[in-house]
Amino acid sequence: MLGITYDAAGALRELAEREQAEGVRLHAGTRRFARDGAPSIQVEVAPWPGAEDIVLEVAGARLYLDGETLKTLDDKVLDADLTGAEPRFAVFRQAEPAPV
Repeated sequence: MLGITYDAAGALRELAEREQAEGVRLHAGTRRFARDGAPSIQVEVAPWPGAEDIVLEVAGARLYLDGETLKTLDDKVLDADLTGAEPRFAVFRQAEPAPV
């Protein structure tokens, strides 16, 4: 399942509110994979979900993902760097659980 950090959820929620949209569409980019094998991600403010989008709600943020993007991001975490004027999103692999 796609994990989303508190910072990313807040940034996505603010983007949608600023544009008076219902949510944000995430799409796994077609560019080469970024750091540590994680895909690039495109973030688009969307007034509503597409006909085939899957809708996730996380900490008040509504996310729209197509099935292929959801599958690509299944074992990833979406994070946001909030230090600049606009948030910068990054996708990372989820940490493997430590052996017991």
